[in-house]
Amino acid sequence: MRTDMKQSAERELSKAKALLVAEADRKQRDALNALTLEMRAAADLAKGIALADAAESATAELRAAREAADVLLSSSLAAADSARMEALAQQAKELSVIHAAALAAAAEKADLDKVTALETAADTAAAKLQS
Repeated sequence: MRTDMKQSAERELSKAKALLVAEADRKQRDALNALTLEMRAAADLAKGIALADAAESATAELRAAREAADVLLSSSLAAADSARMEALAQQAKELSVIHAAALAAAAEKADLDKVTALETAADTAAAKLQS
C-alpha cells in the first residue's frame, strides 16, 4: 500500500510540476507578448517623433524658401521699377530732343515768314518809290 501511495504521490507531484511548468510557460509567453507590444509602441512612438521632427524641418525649410522667394520677388520688382524709370527717362530725353527740333523748326519758319514779310514790304515800298 505504501508503494501505491508513493506512486500516487509521485503522480500528483508530476502533475503539479507539469501544471507549474505550463503556468510558467504561459506567464513567460504573456510577458514576452507584453514586452513585444511595448517594444512596438516604443518603435511607433520613435517613428512619430522622427516624422514630427522631419515635418518641423520641412516646415522650416519651406519658410526659408518662401522668405528667399519674397526677397527675390522684391529685388525683381525693384529691378523692373528701375528699368521702367530708365525707359521713361530715355523717352523723356527723346521727347525733349524732338521738342527742341520742333521749336527750332518753328523758329526757322517764323524767321522765314518774317524774311518773306520783310521782302514783300521792301518790294511794295520799292514799287511805291518807282511809281
